[in-house]
Amino acid sequence: MNAGAIIVSGAVGAGVVYVWIWRRYRYLSAHWRHQRDMDKAERVLRELREAASAPIARHIAGTGDAALVATLEAVRADEGALVAAGFTLLGDVVCQRAGGKAMITRWLADPSGTTCAELGLRGEGNVWLVLHSASGDNVYATHREQYPGSLARPPFVHHRYVPPERSLAELIRHHAEAARHDDAASIATLADVVAQLERTSSRTLAWRNAEPPDALLDADLRGLLGANYDRIGKLWVHKLRDELPRATARY
Repeated sequence: MNAGAIIVSGAVGAGVVYVWIWRRYRYLSAHWRHQRDMDKAERVLRELREAASAPIARHIAGTGDAALVATLEAVRADEGALVAAGFTLLGDVVCQRAGGKAMITRWLADPSGTTCAELGLRGEGNVWLVLHSASGDNVYATHREQYPGSLARPPFVHHRYVPPERSLAELIRHHAEAARHDDAASIATLADVVAQLERTSSRTLAWRNAEPPDALLDADLRGLLGANYDRIGKLWVHKLRDELPRATARY
């Protein structure tokens, strides 16, 4: 397992899982930090990994999704800034993890049709903004903040993080530095967006299934614990190796 593949946060269209994981991550990190309530922390980690394998249904928002669309009123300012920067509104995508709450994200495409912007809301009502591109076998995501932790990520998904106080122009520039390729995929319609989400989900699932279970568990713990891994990571690997189900994909 390449430690460089352990990247924090969600990527293309991960909002439905991200909000769910964010809440459990905050609980999990607190209990790991104080090394108490180990049984509860183990349960939360199990839920994180099981959620990773749960299917996510996605569809383009329609008339039946009016209530969800209304929640995106909070992203209007960011949407307007993107339009002013040359992006075109594509529409909204609804996604739902099996047994979970439906969530919605708004998507816009840049003038080249090779970079799209995803806007969504966290549980606290904060807006997230991620720029996405794909080229060959690689997927690129540039986030307007640093998320706290995540399960392991495949090596073909590349993340960058820009502090939220930086300008939109800087975010776009940072993304272009990593994602500008001659063979960049066209992501110019909502159908393209959904197709890219499904394609990356399938590849991520295959990658995680191909990893040795012990190495994947270790990588997931590295991604979730961050700097705390050196202190308690190996203890958790030993404790959980035979107790947790094999993790699969999260995307």
